[in-house]
Amino acid sequence: RKSLGDMGVVFVGAVGEEAESRGAKYILPRFAPRAVIVGEPSGWEGITLGYKGRLSVTYTVSFPCRHPAAPGPTAAEAALEFWRGLRLYVRRFNRGRKGCFAALALSLHGINTAGDGFTERAELRLSFRLPPGLDPGTLRREVEGMAKEGVVRFSGGEPAFLAPKNTPLVRSFLRAIRGYGGKPRFVLKTGTSDMNLVGPAWGCPVVAYGPGDSRFDHAPNEHIEMEEYLNGIRVLDHVLRDLGTNRP
Repeated sequence: RKSLGDMGVVFVGAVGEEAESRGAKYILPRFAPRAVIVGEPSGWEGITLGYKGRLSVTYTVSFPCRHPAAPGPTAAEAALEFWRGLRLYVRRFNRGRKGCFAALALSLHGINTAGDGFTERAELRLSFRLPPGLDPGTLRREVEGMAKEGVVRFSGGEPAFLAPKNTPLVRSFLRAIRGYGGKPRFVLKTGTSDMNLVGPAWGCPVVAYGPGDSRFDHAPNEHIEMEEYLNGIRVLDHVLRDLGTNRP
C-alpha cells in the first residue's frame, strides 16, 4: 500500500487471469475500491472500456470399436458433426450483428482421437467469446442440446462487461493522454480479462489500461516500444495524482 495524498493505492498481482481468475476471485470480497485500473495493453493512447465474455468447452464422445464398414458414425465423425452444429448456431446468432464486439465468436483449440481396441474416443477443446447480452448459462444449455451422444464439460463462464465512459476515472485518463500530446481512443476487446469479474462485482469506475499492442499478446514476437512504455508510465502517474486530488 502506497500513500498518495489521502488515498491509498493497492497493487494486486492476480494469478490465473488467463485461466479461472483465481486471484481476482480471492480479492473480490477483500476490497471495496473507489476506482480500478486493470493492467492490460491498450496502447498508451487507448482506454479499454469493455471485454467480451468467455465460455470454454470440452466435448468427449466414445463408441465401442467396430468394423470400418459397419453403419453409423465413428467417434471422430460425431465430434465433427458437433463442431458443425456449433458453427451453424454461431452463424445464425450473428445474423444482423455488426462489429466484432457484438458478435459471438467460436474457436477450436484442439482435436484428439484415441482407441484401445475396445473403445474409440474423440475429444474437442473449444471456446466461445460472448457479446454483451448473451448469458453464459443460456449458451451452456444450447451447447448441451447439441452434444447428443457426447459429454460436455464447461469452464469459465464470464459474461461480457462494458464500463461507462462518463466517470472521473475515464475523464482523468482523457486529460492525461491529451496532456502528453496523444489522441485518446476507446477500446473494446474481443478477449476476456479480470475486468469481467471485478467490474460488476465492485461497481466502481473501472478501465483497463497499459502500454503495448495487444495484437502481439502471447505471440513469439511480443514486445513493447520504449517510447510507448514511457508514455504509459507518464499517463498512469498523472492519473494517480489526479485521482488523489479529485477522488472519484
